[in-house]
Amino acid sequence: MNKANLRIFFTLLTFLASIFTYGQDTEVKIEFSKKNILLEESLTINVNIKNSDKWNVSGFPTIQGFTKGTKQIAHSKSTAGGQKVSTHIVSQNYTPTKEGTFKIAPFE
Repeated sequence: MNKANLRIFFTLLTFLASIFTYGQDTEVKIEFSKKNILLEESLTINVNIKNSDKWNVSGFPTIQGFTKGTKQIAHSKSTAGGQKVSTHIVSQNYTPTKEGTFKIAPFE
């Protein structure tokens, strides 16, 4: 391998290493507190966002049979495998207005 090819190889290797080091993929998960709740309990929808500086979540759905309550936001930073990881959890609480079985329509 001549010097020019070796230089290109190391440049590409450095570039790929920087992608794996700094190119953390953003993870977004939507979780529900429980499938079955009592009338005096709250349903909570959590949006967990990892590896992103963007965490502003709006447009939580209106759910028939529930009153939209408080929205809470929690931020944390940690280190995993030598990499800094930021986590944001946006939680929306809902209070049931009546007993019954409800279907939550898909939402984005």
